[in-house]
Amino acid sequence: MALSKNYRNVVTLNNLPSVFQYLTQAQIADVVAGTALIDCAADIQAAIDAEGTVFVPGNDGTTQFNYR
Repeated sequence: MALSKNYRNVVTLNNLPSVFQYLTQAQIADVVAGTALIDCAADIQAAIDAEGTVFVPGNDGTTQFNYR
C-alpha cells in the first residue's frame, strides 16, 4: 500500500514526538489502514520508553492517542 501522505514527517504535535518516528513504513501503513496485521507493540513501547509520551497521528495528521 502506497501512502498518499508521508506520515513519518508528522514529527511532533504540541511538542509530543510522533510514534511513527519509531515504526517502519510497513508498520505505519498498517496503523494508518487500521488493519492491525503487523505487531507494532515492541516498537511503540520503545518509543514510549525513549520519549516518555508520544502521539499517534490520525489519518488527517491530528492526534488519535497520546501514550505515556
